[in-house]
Amino acid sequence: MALKSSTFLSLNIDAVTEPNHAAATASNNNKVINNAKSGDEQPTKLQGPDRDEQVRKLRILVQQSRFESAQKLIKTLVHSKKVFSSPTDLFTHFSLTNPSLKRTFSGVIMSACADFKFAMEGLDLLRFLWEDGISPPLSTFNSLLECLVSDSKFEEALLLFDDAVDLGAPVDMFSYGKAVQCAVKTGDLIRGMELKKCMEKRRVGVSVFVYNVLINGFSKQQRMRDARGLFDEMLDRNLVPSLITYNTLIDGYGKAGDLEEAFSLMERMKLDNIAPSAFTFNSLLHGLCKAQRMDEVSSLLEEMKNHGFLPDAYTYSTLLDGHSRCGNVKEMLTLFQELTGKGNQIQHHACATLLNGLCREGMMETAEMVLEKLMENGTFAPTDVLYNTILRGYCFVNNMNKSLFIIERMDNLGLRPTCITFNTLIKKFCEMGEMDKAEELMKRMRDRGVDPSLHTYNTMIDGYGRKKLFERCFEILEGLENNGLKPNVVTYGSLINCLCQDGRLLEAEVLLGDMVARGVIPNVRIYNMLIDGYCNSGMIARAFEFLREMPKKRISAYPSDLQCSD
Repeated sequence: MALKSSTFLSLNIDAVTEPNHAAATASNNNKVINNAKSGDEQPTKLQGPDRDEQVRKLRILVQQSRFESAQKLIKTLVHSKKVFSSPTDLFTHFSLTNPSLKRTFSGVIMSACADFKFAMEGLDLLRFLWEDGISPPLSTFNSLLECLVSDSKFEEALLLFDDAVDLGAPVDMFSYGKAVQCAVKTGDLIRGMELKKCMEKRRVGVSVFVYNVLINGFSKQQRMRDARGLFDEMLDRNLVPSLITYNTLIDGYGKAGDLEEAFSLMERMKLDNIAPSAFTFNSLLHGLCKAQRMDEVSSLLEEMKNHGFLPDAYTYSTLLDGHSRCGNVKEMLTLFQELTGKGNQIQHHACATLLNGLCREGMMETAEMVLEKLMENGTFAPTDVLYNTILRGYCFVNNMNKSLFIIERMDNLGLRPTCITFNTLIKKFCEMGEMDKAEELMKRMRDRGVDPSLHTYNTMIDGYGRKKLFERCFEILEGLENNGLKPNVVTYGSLINCLCQDGRLLEAEVLLGDMVARGVIPNVRIYNMLIDGYCNSGMIARAFEFLREMPKKRISAYPSDLQCSD
């Protein structure tokens, strides 16, 4: 919050002079001009005379209570870093020459840091002031907290709050609210609840904002029982839930699949005279579509329109996804016609959802027709994501010639095929057992400057393993580190699975040892493969040895692990 001046601000900052210093100022200006002409525009060292001149200007502005102008000058000085290296450097120099204005200037410069979003610089300055025994106004402290939060410096804001509490500096409901918000943003809900308890202990009123933040945190983790507990606590304390409170819970219940509770909350908010928003309806629609309850969508859409909300881009994306999940191709295309027929610009996410649904049904010609229609008027720019979707669809229907042609189409449109593009093709060729074509694609991938990812190599290992070409599998495994990659549990899992299926159990065990030696922790699936392999080979005792080893490794056994074939 800026410190306001009661004086009308009409003078230019550079015109701030005292009569007995006018000549000196003109002389200094001439020196600056001469330096600029000689090419010395960016001094490598902070200039003493210039520092004194800027501090003199600030002193006059502070003495005249022209705080807003002083803050603007501070902003210029801090941003340039030519005269003062930091706000702390500026404050130190000002304080040495103007000790009587030290406390007043501390508030001005701290407000400037907060108002002009110098978050980290303001943090350093505040700690310096505390060490010097100066505590800025609470409003300034809160402004800096808000600045840090808006800059996503959540850890730093929490540490600042803790320092303030430890030093006995004043904090209020707003300060606590920001601290709770930071704790939730970092995923530390335990800390958020501890801060709430601290508010209650110190008799700082817990606001609706704090409840909303905590409810949102629990909802995002689908801990709806905890979220609902906070909501009920609000009601017990006679706090009135806001639209945000209801929307957060409705969205959380919808994503958790508890649609009955979500709809019940919407009825309750109506009784509380809180009108639902577009977000409320979109959350409920998302829940219905996710649960494939498409027969209930129409009535909700009608209610949405009755409340004055027309379907937006998110609504259409949600509906397209719902119909795609249910395989309702006709409804998807009807929605597409409705959206484009009204002159609306379809969003890329909605387009990707539609294309994915069509490709899933094997309707490749229709998918390409939709994309071409969108590109006709020149306002819709295709992306690699959309063409990767088409390419994946052709792989799904085993039309590899068309899949390879999509790469040429992307080139013609100026779209660079990505690692995902090549990985999709490589995976399909590996599934088909055509490893020579997979290798050819890897070479083509490198030639185009696209580095194969760990997923690429894992796919190749799995492909060669299925063909029992284990020597090539081990070559790829050993070559990973040369390519700056480290094998993961999927890498080993693919190879161990293929070895076990081929009855090469000793080699699978050796690979397990190598896996552990490289710091890759085996999971339950790895043990399942070995147990199943030994059971199929009739080596039941060895299978039980691995089963008994699992608890020691803190790996839980599935019920199916206890069953060995005869």
